[in-house]
Amino acid sequence: MGSSKQKLKKGEVALGAWNMIPHPNVAEMMAGEDFDWICVDMEHTAHDFQTLENIARAVKGSGKDLL
Repeated sequence: MGSSKQKLKKGEVALGAWNMIPHPNVAEMMAGEDFDWICVDMEHTAHDFQTLENIARAVKGSGKDLL
């Protein structure tokens, strides 16, 4: 269970951000901010599965939930 889900179960606020720029460096910078989750928009942007894989690697270990 991710930290966002735990916070929501306790009635706390889980803040997040929407990633619409298809580059792992952007996701890595976002992971360094005070967000609980990052959502990768693959419907309305140029993200593809290879980019998503690289974004997941960039965010891994940050403690952020990747949606």
